[in-house]
Amino acid sequence: MQKLANLQTFKLHKLDDAQKVLEEAIAIPDIRPALRSACKLDLGDVYLLNNQPWEATLLYSQVEKDFPNTPVGEDAKFRNAKFAYYTGDFTWAKGQLDVLKAATSELIANDALNLSLLIADNVSIDTSGTALKMYARADMQIFAEQQEKAIGILDSINTKFPDNTLSDDILMAKARIAIQGKNYNDAITDLKKIVETHPTDLWADDAVFMLGDIYENQLTDKEQAKTYYQKIITDYAGSLWINEARKRFRILRGDKQDGS
Repeated sequence: MQKLANLQTFKLHKLDDAQKVLEEAIAIPDIRPALRSACKLDLGDVYLLNNQPWEATLLYSQVEKDFPNTPVGEDAKFRNAKFAYYTGDFTWAKGQLDVLKAATSELIANDALNLSLLIADNVSIDTSGTALKMYARADMQIFAEQQEKAIGILDSINTKFPDNTLSDDILMAKARIAIQGKNYNDAITDLKKIVETHPTDLWADDAVFMLGDIYENQLTDKEQAKTYYQKIITDYAGSLWINEARKRFRILRGDKQDGS
């Protein structure tokens, strides 16, 4: 039921159907607590995308309260922070994200750090956050896998706000859209632009790692993948991707693994 609802939400965009399936799943008496909480979080996402934001944050908060100081609770807190970001409450979102920078899940910690920095960088220059609010709306459309809507919003940011500071963020967003659509060559173009024109900015190390991942797992070009993983190691030693990049580089180089 959870997988069906995921398909209905992100591929078929049948949010009412997904909502009904998840509500029925949560109501099953003997469902495992961990699965119920996962379905609640997914239902929160459906509520958010279906213009029921307060129902969404209520569910996220329930799961966070029921599973404090656990990966599930951290996931719920992160979704609540993203809800605030999507709806333009950047101050509250940043407060939650700053807590999550110490999350036990490295992926959540990395995502929380990036989103916190994105908010800080742009609100410090534009205190009203008007351009960032548009970007956040596009980000939510990317999450919903509504790629054309997202691109429409992203393309209009530079027109409405020609002095915005979101150029690398827009490139990263477009790369993520391209990856969603399996347009890997387009993604590579945008990611390389980030590396070339914003080598010390927020998304630089993410772009380098994503290039390595695309070359390794989508284009099966191991030599190019090694180049980008090595670049993480040599140029971005403080990146949260450093350990994964080092591991993948060694595997591609043919180093013997422990126990082999």
